[in-house]
Amino acid sequence: MRKTRLKFDQRKRAELKEKRDSYKGKFESVKRWRNGVVADTSGSPKTEEKHLNSLIKFSEDIGMNPDEIIEARIQDLTSHNPTIRNRFEDKVVEFAGKLKKENGYHVGREATTSLKSFFYYNHVPLAIKSPKHKDPETYTTKKEDIEKFYNLANPGWERSRISFTYQSGIRRGSLPHLKYLRIKKDFEAGITPVHIHLNREEVKGQYFGYDTFIGKQAVEDLRLSLELRKRGTRKIPPEVISDESPLFRKENTRAIEPCDETALTNWFVSLSRRVGLREEEKITPNALRRATETALEESNAMPQNWIDHIMGHRPSGAQGKHYSKPTMEQLRVAYAKAESYLTLRLASPADVAVASKTANETRNIPISKNERIETKPLDRLTEQEIKGLLEKRQQVQQSLSPYLASLSIQTRSLDTNNNSLNDNEQDKTLPTKKTSKSDLRYYLTAEACK
Repeated sequence: MRKTRLKFDQRKRAELKEKRDSYKGKFESVKRWRNGVVADTSGSPKTEEKHLNSLIKFSEDIGMNPDEIIEARIQDLTSHNPTIRNRFEDKVVEFAGKLKKENGYHVGREATTSLKSFFYYNHVPLAIKSPKHKDPETYTTKKEDIEKFYNLANPGWERSRISFTYQSGIRRGSLPHLKYLRIKKDFEAGITPVHIHLNREEVKGQYFGYDTFIGKQAVEDLRLSLELRKRGTRKIPPEVISDESPLFRKENTRAIEPCDETALTNWFVSLSRRVGLREEEKITPNALRRATETALEESNAMPQNWIDHIMGHRPSGAQGKHYSKPTMEQLRVAYAKAESYLTLRLASPADVAVASKTANETRNIPISKNERIETKPLDRLTEQEIKGLLEKRQQVQQSLSPYLASLSIQTRSLDTNNNSLNDNEQDKTLPTKKTSKSDLRYYLTAEACK
């Protein structure tokens, strides 16, 4: 069933890609739109793909191709009837509303933004407001929650994603662009904190380049992750790490590809559910980024302008923009002082067991009967615990003694019968009755019901 679903999704994505390629080469309105978007923005391939997907769905929904839509829009604007003039505004709002109901608020918002962009760059803009950016992540993530999150993750690529994102404060969209070359110099020299410079392309062209750092914890997690990639697995061949290797790759594919931005967020949300966090408490890359800035502020290790530089924010005010210009080494020293505030505590085995039990209770998942029970060595038992175990042992012996006595009588009776049989019937002797679990269960149930 899963393989069938996977094949269906792959076929659907392939069909959508064919349509995108067709739209790019076939319609003048799409070419004009793409040229305008590339000129005014970074021209991110991922953004272009989302825009085209929205246009394709809208065109199919109203039964018109892009060029026909623009021609009809030009014709509508010549009318004095407001209903006709605003026909496409109504269609876009209706289409976005349908997507909101089916796929959520953000999908509908994305479609509205894409279609507004299409009409704008074809010089017939829509008279509708852009939907507000509804941010569900209003909950301030606590460090304790991040530590639970981190401890439940597997050592290697899972923990490296968490500690790297938390200690660097890097944006979600920049993670897929990071190559090994960005950390190679300090990483191989054993220098910590490790300096990471991000250029304009690695921040999707929407921001300026900036410098950030990762501490010892993220370095060690990343080192383990890269070592595991070098070894390979039963399904994935060993990887040769080069300057162009992505720091974070897709973990379940043989092809070496950088991790997908959307899949990365979905993984964070999925792990949040495993931890047992409520919907408003879920941890995402953006939530970790907010927690990073909060931790840097709490450390009092650097001024706000320096924090803005490490977080990739444009400093506010003339002083921040033109006069506060720390060097990379000054930022490294200040970050080293704040590193303890960005280091996550590793839990003991007992803490992990309690966290797992809490997560199961939060998700209302009953604990399996076969789940491993935590035991304690005999030399660590207290006198009270030993006394309790001895009492339980005595109670079990007392409850079983009548059953064992009756079983002994039955055995002796069978032996007597066997000895009294004739020599001719010795081959037909009765077999000795064996003790079974069902007999014992029946006896204990009867005794409990008395």
